[in-house]
Amino acid sequence: MEPTTYSVALHRNKTRETPWSNRMNTSHDDAVTATAEAVGPPAFSLQTALDTLSGAVLEGTDSVTNLALDLVRASTGVSTSAVLRRTQGEWVPQSALGSESSQYLESGIEDLLKDDSKLSCGSYGCFVPLSPGTEAIFLPGFVPTDAQLDHLRLLASAFTLASSAASRGRAVVAALDEISGLQSVVRETLSARELNQVLSCATHETLRLLSSNICGVFLREGNEVVMRSCVGNLRVETAQLRMKKGRGVAGRVFETGEAVRVDEYIRDNTISPDYMDLARLEHAYSALAAPLKVHDEVVGVLEVWRRRKSTFSDRDVRRIKALADLVAIAIHNAKLNETQQLAVEQLATANRQLKNQNSAFGQSAEIQQSMIGAILAGEGLDGIARTIGRYSDADVAIVTDEMQPMTTCPVSPKIAALLPAIATVLHKPHDSQSDRRARLDDVWIRAQPIAVSGEKVGWACIVSNTEPGEIADMALGSGVMACALSYLESRAAMLARAEVSSEILWDLLEGEPKVRLAAVARAKGLRIELNGPHRILHCSLEQLDVLAHADGWDAGAAERSRRIALDYCARGLETAGLRLMTVRGNLVIALISGKTSEEIRRVLDAIRENLAGRVAGFSPVWGVSSISGGSGDFRAAHREAAIALLAATKFCDEKVAISDELGVLGLLLSIRHDSDVEGLVGAILGDAVEYDRRHNHALAKTLRTYFDADCSLQSTASALHVHQKTVRYRLNQFEQLSGMDLRKHENRMMVDIALRMQMIRRESAELPS
Repeated sequence: MEPTTYSVALHRNKTRETPWSNRMNTSHDDAVTATAEAVGPPAFSLQTALDTLSGAVLEGTDSVTNLALDLVRASTGVSTSAVLRRTQGEWVPQSALGSESSQYLESGIEDLLKDDSKLSCGSYGCFVPLSPGTEAIFLPGFVPTDAQLDHLRLLASAFTLASSAASRGRAVVAALDEISGLQSVVRETLSARELNQVLSCATHETLRLLSSNICGVFLREGNEVVMRSCVGNLRVETAQLRMKKGRGVAGRVFETGEAVRVDEYIRDNTISPDYMDLARLEHAYSALAAPLKVHDEVVGVLEVWRRRKSTFSDRDVRRIKALADLVAIAIHNAKLNETQQLAVEQLATANRQLKNQNSAFGQSAEIQQSMIGAILAGEGLDGIARTIGRYSDADVAIVTDEMQPMTTCPVSPKIAALLPAIATVLHKPHDSQSDRRARLDDVWIRAQPIAVSGEKVGWACIVSNTEPGEIADMALGSGVMACALSYLESRAAMLARAEVSSEILWDLLEGEPKVRLAAVARAKGLRIELNGPHRILHCSLEQLDVLAHADGWDAGAAERSRRIALDYCARGLETAGLRLMTVRGNLVIALISGKTSEEIRRVLDAIRENLAGRVAGFSPVWGVSSISGGSGDFRAAHREAAIALLAATKFCDEKVAISDELGVLGLLLSIRHDSDVEGLVGAILGDAVEYDRRHNHALAKTLRTYFDADCSLQSTASALHVHQKTVRYRLNQFEQLSGMDLRKHENRMMVDIALRMQMIRRESAELPS
């Protein structure tokens, strides 16, 4: 309970006027009012109170007692208080107490009996010492705050001194001088706000009041007390003293918590000899020290030394204790003030930081809004690059890891000239995986990677003539996030289109005629051109599983490698006229325009080389069909690509097989791959099958006889009883219908095998069921 305003008017002894009352009434009322209202600082209130006490001392102990009671009431705001006087060993209240107050007194009297020289507080109230051993002030049921407790301690110290001075008439002048000294100490120490200022003031005033030659203040640091302020010393070591508990005079005070007096330092056996040599160098004869306590905890030691042959008296002991109490409070207040100042400075710093952060957040929000606006407006990476350049006041490039532009707009001439240097900066080993900074002559380069799902897809770079600032960093960072979002958007659109394309392609490859016609219509709606010659490609990614198992890839690494492989395949096949693409497990199927075999090989070799740089040890296997027409029926090409993939997997070192080039191997694999004998025969003999069926198999008989005669026209003509020209005509007619060049040995083998398969099938059909 901190009193703020009191309407207490002190009309002490109104009916009795004394010379002192006439002289001191104004200052007394001012002291009480100032203490009660707590408007001014503690130094002013206590100083005024001490002024009043010094006057009351001249009147005697009764005046001191009455004034002390009024001051305590005014400073605490209590309505019930009493002076206790010790009579025949018992403490007797000098005014009537109520029953509740009497109970409080009975419950707390033991604390007063134990030690009536110090302030005692408890649930019963407070005992404020007035004259130790003789008088005390009792505040029943009053629980002071920390600030009130400090004030009461100060007042108690003053009351003790005033009562002692008043009780000894022969020491009145000395007591007044002592109180005046305390006034000076209070005024100087409590008016100081900084700790060093408090310590300096305390040492100088204590040195003067105790007529000493050296004075020092030790403050606690852990398990030691360290000299923080010292005056009058001859040696530097004295100002640097550090004492543990039990070492030296200050260490003993630190250990016991009580004042220690040493009458002859060099010959004293009660203190440790650790600092005897220093005492000799300082010519110290006697010493006196008292603890600095805050809330009954020793926070330091106040110590004085005399060089002359003089000892400290009991009055000096009491005086240094009182001074120590004042200094402890002053130190505590100074530390609180420093803490408050530090808190104010920290709040000011935090406020500035918050303002800066708020400004930065606002700027960042504006930049991000511009980035999102560019994405929503469909400007893509070009719009993002322009936004980065506008806020960073720099040239901007968004490139792949291979330094290929990801934007449609061309890069600036400055960046184009610096691309090799930028590539060196980006690919140079660096501690940071997310940031690159470099300075080339008078040009600054700043770059951040664009990462999507843990995969780096490119870089955003700014090049400026000045070092990029905070705004440029925010613009670049926001731009990188916007690029990642734009990339994800593009990927999502691509995946959606790929899903539709996949459905269309599977319908074309495996669907019924009606389904195939519907697929062609859907492809036309998506502006996918299916007219003209095309090829079907099969690609196997099974080697990725082998590498994942051998190298111990986790699921994330395997998925990233698979996604890289698919991206590179799709981008590479775009150059070959990619129409549709689908993925089923480790099999990739693509429909491309009818490129020549040489063009196909160049495209697939480029894909393999690019993939080798991203996924070490991986080389996809390709099977390519022959060129098919634009009818929308790609089933035969699909089967050819599957057979070619089988051939590439088993028999081709270069991992690429084209159906046109397989020959007999393709035919044999076709037999293994497909049980449709009629389809195989039709694929080799072509339209000659239907023609021969209408002409009594004349072409088949001629070819069969021709092969049996070791391809001799004369022997064939003799066996068939026709002219050689007739045989040649039939052979030419077969070549036109089937597309097979009989001059090639491999083609003759394939036709021979097809004719035998046809004969076996026809004979099987003629057998009775």
